[in-house]
Amino acid sequence: MWITEEKLLQWSTQESTDLSSNAYHFIRDEIEETKFYKDNSSSTEIYLQGSYANATNIRRDADVDIVLQYNQTFYYDDEKLSDYQRKKRQEFFSPATLSFVDYKEKIYNQLIYKLRGLSRFKEMEYGAKSLKITLQNPSIKVDVVPCFQQRDYYTFSEAAPYSSNSYHEGISLLDTETNDRIINYRKLYR
Repeated sequence: MWITEEKLLQWSTQESTDLSSNAYHFIRDEIEETKFYKDNSSSTEIYLQGSYANATNIRRDADVDIVLQYNQTFYYDDEKLSDYQRKKRQEFFSPATLSFVDYKEKIYNQLIYKLRGLSRFKEMEYGAKSLKITLQNPSIKVDVVPCFQQRDYYTFSEAAPYSSNSYHEGISLLDTETNDRIINYRKLYR
């Protein structure tokens, strides 16, 4: 298969990010108005991921990926801890009270409630990995990715149980169709 010079030029030319920036700020502002976010803003992060976040290969038809990371509930891997550290970590943290499916459904219901009736909003789909929003005037697709923090512990200290120096941080979500867990380490690659 040959790649034409025209196609290479198209791929190498970054289009304006105004449309994506506008869509990101529009959706972020609506997320920040949801009850869940207002109640949990200190433990929730909203940020771009994908080609817009990395300013790579941005095309007019590319979607905008917005991560909605809730850090109060987290998935973890503590296999690298000693038996003693693992036991202490388990004693310190209590089991989560919010499931991933409940979190995603809360975000979906509260966000669609906020968006309905707004002239820019066209539709929203509950996808397996994200909430797929279509905006209009101008048209752009936005994927909101609800996720929990992922912690891969390499040490644990009772003196500093919340220290981010004890683990590698990533994000974790469930594919709600297959129930497979997906882990991404975005902060390791920035």
